Amino acid sequence: MIYLDNASTTKTSESVNRKMLDALEVDYFNPSSLHTPGFLVRQKIEKCRKNILSLLGANGFDLVFTGSATEANNMALSQAIRGKILVGGGEHPSVLEKAKSLKEQGRDVEILPLDENGCVNVDAFKLAMTKDVSFVSVQLVSNETGAINDIAKISKIAKQINPRVIVHSDMVQAFGKIPVKISSVGVDLASISAHKINGPKGIGALVFAKTIKPRPIIFGGGQENGLRSGTENVPQILAFGEAIKNAAENQVQNYNNAAQMREFLLEEFGKNGLKFSVHGNGSPFVLSVSFEGIRGETLMHALEQDEILISTGSACSSKKAGNVTLSAMGAAGDDILGNVRISFGSELLSSEQLKFVANSITKRVNELRK
Repeated sequence: MIYLDNASTTKTSESVNRKMLDALEVDYFNPSSLHTPGFLVRQKIEKCRKNILSLLGANGFDLVFTGSATEANNMALSQAIRGKILVGGGEHPSVLEKAKSLKEQGRDVEILPLDENGCVNVDAFKLAMTKDVSFVSVQLVSNETGAINDIAKISKIAKQINPRVIVHSDMVQAFGKIPVKISSVGVDLASISAHKINGPKGIGALVFAKTIKPRPIIFGGGQENGLRSGTENVPQILAFGEAIKNAAENQVQNYNNAAQMREFLLEEFGKNGLKFSVHGNGSPFVLSVSFEGIRGETLMHALEQDEILISTGSACSSKKAGNVTLSAMGAAGDDILGNVRISFGSELLSSEQLKFVANSITKRVNELRK
């Protein structure tokens, strides 16, 4: 099987699996307990927290571990307690649906349009960004197209107009993959996830500036400094720390590998005479491509017969009609219908494997066109 749906999830690495098993067998103590074994587990959790912040270049920041990036995004938008809210038009459903819920509650929410490259339209943002805007949420890397927003520029514009505005960025598809220094891009909140970097599912985090005291959305025993009650998921947290360490050590190589694989596939498509459109050039880990005259979902299922796994976009949007991001970019209906997402991970596929993928796609596209 050739797996090319890494933007959806990644396979946990062997060292991450070992870390989880070790935690289940050795570090099973409650980190809130006052005895020494509990205290030692607490120290390991704090070490993971520091490692994440270090990888993100997050000086002056802290973080709260969550059950997912979806929870982190919801927690982030829960900080928007007053004023107008601006949200990018291509955000993950956990942001867009939360924004929709806030609007239904009577909040003033505006969805920002995207440009043809899949980024938030900066000119439109300048018009929308007024002094009464209290919260802005724009993802760093699109989970649908890989388009990279200029978060530093957006943050600078926002804070020039309203210095008290809170800027949030969903950094799930950037974290551990592309270089980012939170301290230098002007955001106040950032959401991240483990299972996009060969870590386990069920663990994410909300990174926040120490000048902000996030509002908890889960109440109880006051764990995570009162921000997320409930006994910490120690095996997942420690595995998250292992995944972070691996990602940091291999970030440059993984980035170069993804760029190489993406470029190779596109060249093979050209050699095979395929007609296609690429959406949102940016992160090399994501290739959003439409093939003329076919349905992307049908192509995806056809490729399963060749043991090649791709997707039509975000797994969290898979049960909903259409592609919100491509629509917001102004893509034509046929482009949206024929779109698939090919996403790369830390594994470098051989040229033979990539040629097999390109030839299989070519064969299936031509069959479907007939």
